[in-house]
Amino acid sequence: MEQGASGSNETVIDSEQDWRDERTRDIVDKIETLRQSIDNVDMAIVALLAERFKYTSSVGVL
Repeated sequence: MEQGASGSNETVIDSEQDWRDERTRDIVDKIETLRQSIDNVDMAIVALLAERFKYTSSVGVL
């Protein structure tokens, strides 16, 4: 995976692969959708860990 000039993640397709191939476009679209889902889960995990840290810090103060 490479990061494009715009900062977005781009899927790298072998130079021999034809972008006009509908199956290739479908696969790339699915990969992008899955990556977005993974990013959403990652953000939720980070938020939960931050909340957990807040509670464990409170216990440490007691």
